[in-house]
Amino acid sequence: MLYPDRLGNSRRKARPSYAERREWGREAEERFFRICAESLRTDKLPEWVESVREATVEEDHQGIDAWLLTSDPFYIPINVKRSIQSGRASRRRQWNTRSLRDRRKDIVEVVASPHASDEAILGQIIRKIEKWRRTYGYIR
Repeated sequence: MLYPDRLGNSRRKARPSYAERREWGREAEERFFRICAESLRTDKLPEWVESVREATVEEDHQGIDAWLLTSDPFYIPINVKRSIQSGRASRRRQWNTRSLRDRRKDIVEVVASPHASDEAILGQIIRKIEKWRRTYGYIR
């Protein structure tokens, strides 16, 4: 939808449709899984990360897109976003619900931007899961 100013010129671009936003999110998730699978094969992820699996439909409704299984054994919940802005918007929406707010604190949010390199996204994944492990898990 375009929002014209007083002279009839549109100032903002049309908001992407729900289908477009959903497709972008799916592409970000697919990229995340590809990067994780590649990194597990080439041992770029820490040695305590054993595998990655896609979330079920019920888990997806709770904001979890993937789980990383560690050797500790812990499952680290991952939420994949396409942009920082989409992450902020989802946190704002979910902030109004106490149960979701409490649950979202321990979910790792990874931004798989189409403009970022695979190495940058991998670095972000490693930093965030190590922080999660220090906070919620334990280090041997």
